[in-house]
Amino acid sequence: SMQNIFFGTTANAVLYIDKDVKTIPQRMFYNFTSLRAIVFADNSSLKYIEKQSFVNCTSLETVTIPESVERIGEGAFAYCRLSSMTYSNHRPPFISVDAFIGVDPTIPVYIPCHTRGLYANASVGRAFHNLNYADMFRFLGKHKSAAGWIFFVFVTTFIVMAVSNGSNLNDGMDGLCAGNAAIMCIALGILAYVSSHIHMAAYLNIMYIPGSEELVIFICAFVGALIGFLWYNAYPAQVFMGDTGSLAIGGIIGVTAIIIHKELLLPLLCFVFLMESLSVILQTNYAKMGNRRGKKWRVIKRAPLHDTFRVKPDQLPADFKVLINWPKGCWLESKITVRFWIVTIIMAALAIVTLKIR
Repeated sequence: SMQNIFFGTTANAVLYIDKDVKTIPQRMFYNFTSLRAIVFADNSSLKYIEKQSFVNCTSLETVTIPESVERIGEGAFAYCRLSSMTYSNHRPPFISVDAFIGVDPTIPVYIPCHTRGLYANASVGRAFHNLNYADMFRFLGKHKSAAGWIFFVFVTTFIVMAVSNGSNLNDGMDGLCAGNAAIMCIALGILAYVSSHIHMAAYLNIMYIPGSEELVIFICAFVGALIGFLWYNAYPAQVFMGDTGSLAIGGIIGVTAIIIHKELLLPLLCFVFLMESLSVILQTNYAKMGNRRGKKWRVIKRAPLHDTFRVKPDQLPADFKVLINWPKGCWLESKITVRFWIVTIIMAALAIVTLKIR
């Protein structure tokens, strides 16, 4: 019943464990980002530190393991920013080889010489390069965490609206939006899976997110639904999505990226959606600027972007001045759709490749 009770706690704290506590439950202090130190009571009766108990406690610096501890579970202190750890037990407990995965292997750790396996395949360096919005407000001192959360709300709102709008604008040809979204979701599913796997996250130096493997199941179901819809939406379409479907697709992609902390990859992963939105913004503002001068100016032949590829030269009014008049002819709708899919596949592959490039 105490599982995840401290999830996301941001208050500065030194944690005191009472002598009567026998077990620290799984994920009890997960993401307790401002936990500085853990102090155990004298004559502690603590026996078990369950797996992932203190995972992602990125400010945790000092730990002294009491003599009573018999087992330290998998990932118990994963990705903690430990600067020192003391282990005083003369009878070493069972210590998972992954108990301290992601912890800096150079920290001074004081343990009995006959304790083996503590850092075997366990410490592979820190993974703290993920964006922490609170770090942008360090000048606010103790209020930086609150400011980070407030800023995060605005960022999340903007991301969901932007991706939803791009998805909605992209839904203008048979099979275009559904195909692009399925490709993007497959890439997000791969990113969610590696983030949920403690070994892969450590190897790729990305944030380990316990439980995100459940998101993979949802993404697979969502991709299956998109492919099933695409079967009937492919050119010539028998069924149509409408705004309700396209806005929801964009919202799901945006929220999924935020959950797995990959929102910075969205401009790359959702490149087609971004270009659709930018084309409309540029076209609208450039046209308004021309209207104020009594002229008909356009950046491209027609917005959103995919429409400019199917406009014939004789379909444009003679008094239109187009800044980028390409292509000169027009493409078949099926060719436009497939080529947009190809661009999305390339961008999704690049987004996945960043796991190693970074």
